[in-house]
Amino acid sequence: MKILSFFLLSILSITTLRADDSPLEESMETIGKSFKTIQKQLPDPAQKDSTLALIARMKKATSTARAETPKSINKIPAKDRPEFLTDYQSSIDELLGFISDLDKAVQANDLPTANKVVTHILESKREGHSTFIKKNSKGARNESKENPEKSEKPEKPEKPEKPEKPEKAEKASKSSRQEKED
Repeated sequence: MKILSFFLLSILSITTLRADDSPLEESMETIGKSFKTIQKQLPDPAQKDSTLALIARMKKATSTARAETPKSINKIPAKDRPEFLTDYQSSIDELLGFISDLDKAVQANDLPTANKVVTHILESKREGHSTFIKKNSKGARNESKENPEKSEKPEKPEKPEKPEKPEKAEKASKSSRQEKED
C-alpha cells in the first residue's frame, strides 16, 4: 500500500510541476523529444511512417511555439522588445523551413539530404538558444542581448615571457663580442 501511495504521489507532483510549464516550454519540449527520436530512427527505412508522424508533430509544435512570446522578453528593455520578438519569430520560421526540408527528404527516401537537414536543425537550435536564452554559471537563463558582459568570458592574463636559456644567452653574447672584435 505504501508503494502505491508513493507512486501516486510521485505522479501527482510531476503533473503539478508540468502544469507550470508555459505553452512555449511544452512546445519546445515536444520539438526536442520528437527530434531526438527522429535522429535515432532516421537511418531505418522501416521507421519511415513513424518518422513522418514525428516530423508532423514537430512542425505543429513549432508553429505553436512561433505564436508564443518567450518569457525572457520581460528582461529586455521595452524599446528592444519588438526587434527581439521579430528575431525570435524569424528563427522559428527558419526552423519550420528546415522541418519542411526534412519532411521532403524523408518522403523521398533521401537519407544524405535528411542528415544534412538534421545538421542544419542542430545548428539552428544552438544559434537560437545562444541568442534567446543563455545559461549562466548558476543554471539561470540570461539574455545574451540584454547583458552581454555576463556572457563574455573574462580575459586571461598574459603569460610572462620565459627568460632565455643560459646557453642561448651565452652564445648571443659570444657572437656580439666577436662582432665587436672584428
